[in-house]
Amino acid sequence: MEPPRIPGQFIVANGTEGEPASDKDKVLLLQAPHLVVDGISAAAALIGARRAFLVVCEGVLPAVEAAVREHAGGREVLRIEVVPAARGFVAGEASAVVNWVQSGAPLPRMTPPRLVERGVGNRPTLVQNVETLAHLALVARHGADWYCGAGAFEEPGSMLVTLSGAFARRGVYEVAIGTPLLDVLDIGGADPDDLGAVLFGGYSASWVRAGDLPSSCSREGAYGVSAPHPVPASSPRCRGTAAVSSSPREWSRTSRANPPVSAARASSA
Repeated sequence: MEPPRIPGQFIVANGTEGEPASDKDKVLLLQAPHLVVDGISAAAALIGARRAFLVVCEGVLPAVEAAVREHAGGREVLRIEVVPAARGFVAGEASAVVNWVQSGAPLPRMTPPRLVERGVGNRPTLVQNVETLAHLALVARHGADWYCGAGAFEEPGSMLVTLSGAFARRGVYEVAIGTPLLDVLDIGGADPDDLGAVLFGGYSASWVRAGDLPSSCSREGAYGVSAPHPVPASSPRCRGTAAVSSSPREWSRTSRANPPVSAARASSA
């Protein structure tokens, strides 16, 4: 049975982050929830949406709900509803998030129709990751030239990376797109002389030997470089796989030690 049609169009901000190797969205929502809310507001103004859903994991609910309340106190046009995210790897897939919002079942659906045609309430729905919306807020605030001041010419901007595994300094960091991957590994304190392989993207990618690593960080690259998980040369890869997929890490403790640079920029602007 199809859900009832609801007038208007919608935005779904996806902070589900079902990937076990990634903590970037959780850190962003803890450190700079207002930046994500501002991004939702900017996107709503662009497409004419008056209602949005912000889907986040339970650990960041208090910070996010407070930011949404403060936003609602100054504007009445856009209504943002905070939705606790479903658990599970596939729960973060765009259509699964839409199904979770409207029916409580975090299951992907067949396409077509696309979500921009028929999403929440069978109405056009824009689904974007919370990091993308945070970038949108910064572009709206500072302009395109400012945003293009970081990153590569063909892919400007910055990205958040989660460093886990054989790093001396684990956590979430912001790096310019195009940063050499060896520089990213150095930020986390990985030992290049004892590097056996790196798992990129957790469940969504595979192990890459130390000699075959991609040259730089990129959203468009062949690997999910936003969540590198290295293991020493002496450690079996199966042990690293088990570490990623077993119990959740204490991200709330490590995240506070490494606030995203974008959040610092926004607070000082």
